[in-house]
Amino acid sequence: MTKTIKRFLFKWLLIGLLIFVGGTILYAVYLAKEVRIKFEGKRWELPAQVYAKPLELFVGAAISSQQFAAELKRIGYRQTPYPRHAGEWSQDQQHFLVATRQFKFSDGIEPQYSLDIRFKDQKISQLRDGNQSLSLIRLEPALIDSIHPLVHEDRILLNIKKTPKVLINGLIAVEDRKFYQHFGINPLAIIRAMVINIIKRKGVQGGSTLTQQLVKNFFLTPERSLKRKYTEAIMALILEAQYSKDDILETYMNEIFLGQDGNRAIHGFSLAALYYFDTPLNDLTIEQQATLIAMVKGASWFNPRKHPERVKKRRDLVLKVMLEQHVINQSDYKTALKKRLGIAKHGRFRMTQYPAFMQLVKRQLKRDYKAEDLNTEGLRIFTTLDPWLQDLAQESISNTLEKLEKQRDLPSQSLQGALVSVQPQTGNILTLVGDRKHPQSGFNRAIDAIRPIGSLIKPFVYLTALSSADKYHLYTLLDDSPLTVKLSKNKTWQPLNYDKKFRGEVPLLQALAQSLNVPTVRLGMAVGIDKIAQTIKDFGIKRPFDTYPSMLLGALALSPLEVAQLYQGLANGGFSSPLKSITSVTDNNGNELQRYPLTVKQSASDGAVYLINRALQTVVQSGTAKGLNQTFDADLGIAGKTGTTNDLKDSWFTGITGDQVTVVWLGRDDAQPAHLTGSSGALYVWRNYMQKAGVQALNLFPPESIKIVSIDPETGLIANHCTNKINIPFIQQHAPTVQADCGDHQPTKTPLNKKIKRFFSDFF
Repeated sequence: MTKTIKRFLFKWLLIGLLIFVGGTILYAVYLAKEVRIKFEGKRWELPAQVYAKPLELFVGAAISSQQFAAELKRIGYRQTPYPRHAGEWSQDQQHFLVATRQFKFSDGIEPQYSLDIRFKDQKISQLRDGNQSLSLIRLEPALIDSIHPLVHEDRILLNIKKTPKVLINGLIAVEDRKFYQHFGINPLAIIRAMVINIIKRKGVQGGSTLTQQLVKNFFLTPERSLKRKYTEAIMALILEAQYSKDDILETYMNEIFLGQDGNRAIHGFSLAALYYFDTPLNDLTIEQQATLIAMVKGASWFNPRKHPERVKKRRDLVLKVMLEQHVINQSDYKTALKKRLGIAKHGRFRMTQYPAFMQLVKRQLKRDYKAEDLNTEGLRIFTTLDPWLQDLAQESISNTLEKLEKQRDLPSQSLQGALVSVQPQTGNILTLVGDRKHPQSGFNRAIDAIRPIGSLIKPFVYLTALSSADKYHLYTLLDDSPLTVKLSKNKTWQPLNYDKKFRGEVPLLQALAQSLNVPTVRLGMAVGIDKIAQTIKDFGIKRPFDTYPSMLLGALALSPLEVAQLYQGLANGGFSSPLKSITSVTDNNGNELQRYPLTVKQSASDGAVYLINRALQTVVQSGTAKGLNQTFDADLGIAGKTGTTNDLKDSWFTGITGDQVTVVWLGRDDAQPAHLTGSSGALYVWRNYMQKAGVQALNLFPPESIKIVSIDPETGLIANHCTNKINIPFIQQHAPTVQADCGDHQPTKTPLNKKIKRFFSDFF
């Protein structure tokens, strides 16, 4: 080769090298901008985390040891013989020792406790933190769901400063031992990996640094090509030049792909800890941390649920490397080596168990947040759901419908149901069941099944009448005789009682307790249908409806949730609150963004509502819901109302106790007869639910507007000094004022016959 040719080749080689170097520099400048934009901007779309109502603990709280143990399991605490670390607990019959975790609520931080808690008679009898008595604490709430970004990635961000050192050092020991020494790429490691591949030997380490792995996962596509490896190397160098090692490592530990849950990708060690072990990252044992490190090599190939033996072998190799690199000591190594993988059957981030409730949560959130905020900002949403009660409600619906179908020879799976339970004092929705199957994310009957409510409307007819206290009271006589209502020129309506019998004159209380149709229609027509419609609207019903006479017997169609709204105001003494499923929303750091405070509106006078609630107690004691007396003590004062629609298509029951208003609907989706009345269908579901949930007594205390008057049952006059008398509540300014002559029972304009006397005596 001549010197001329050599010079020519050298010249063009140098030009080519300069072009390559120049191009690389320009490309690096371009890539540096891309790296900076993504790395310093919003790195990930974070799902909103949805929490249940926290369990509040105090001496006297009506919580059983079974409920408490279930809650500890639900929030991912581990049962151990001697709880030493946060998130551990032990049980000796009714005695628990619990090491709680710190949790940041929207209104402050609940610190860690070492609880010594005892139960007796289904209540908390002792609550101590070491030697100190506690008045009230909250357990961390159960994480019940997350609202995911459109890319179907899920992650919980970790902070490198708060991450277990064993996990960090173990990851570096296995994946990139020179991480804190190299500048983004490790030429020696690349050469070593190439040699190992050539001779087909297996090792723990790969050729790429953690920085390169981050670049590949975070910035690039999975494409395998020289161009992508070239870009990867340049970006790794840029990343190392612009950011600290801790920033890079933290991002890597949040980005790494560690599994697939259906259509959701599990990213980062924090979420993987919950998904595989149902335990927060900081509470993982050494062998559990080693399992996650083992999965970094390939989450699909080393899936512990599908390939446990393969993963254990890899985990044990990781533990050996951690020992050799002095991440753990010999004692820890031997102990960890003996342990099983300990993979939870279901991770905490499995498909929501409460799809019906979550539908309501999402609908309420849409009023205040954009969809992209819910999918990307990492919001923390605190809800009103009581998981213990929700599970009992779902079980009661499912089991009772199956029994009813067998008892009544109905086609299997032909019946459907819904149940909504609300805290009367706040309007907080405790349970919401929209389908007999669990879980079910289809048609939500609790929210969207708009069905005639039957006799559930009657209390509001009578409430409207009692609000005119100068005309009506509990022993006002109503006419229960044949009635014809003119609807138009050529149309009339002749309502009948359920048993098709007429009773003559009946007191208002008896007409409501026994759910008599004819006197209810007469009363409603006299009071005014428009007034009754206004009462219903005042109690929170916003749905437009027609004011026909048939409305008085329940032609009004509502959802179970709307019925719960209607009855919440009754149960709360006439003070209505909008039902809510969310209490507060915070950002990813726990700073409160929005609170949903309690709002109250007086919907009816406290005196009239008190009289109605006393009447609804009569429904349970001696009326259409008296079947509950076989299960519950009369001293509990349960109030309620049955509802049945034409042709037995809908079965309803609303029950009121001291701490819950619970609405149950049963029927068929095709609107064919279910062959169930309120007392033979929905009532059974309510009974089965409350038997397990526990009934808090409903103690009705007369407001100042109510006066209890002793009445002579023969004359209806005041009988303070008579031996034969009954006590009846009246709105004070319209109570009787004339004293009866106890020795002279002359008929008056409003005598009470013997049947009526007996009815009132039984209750009052």
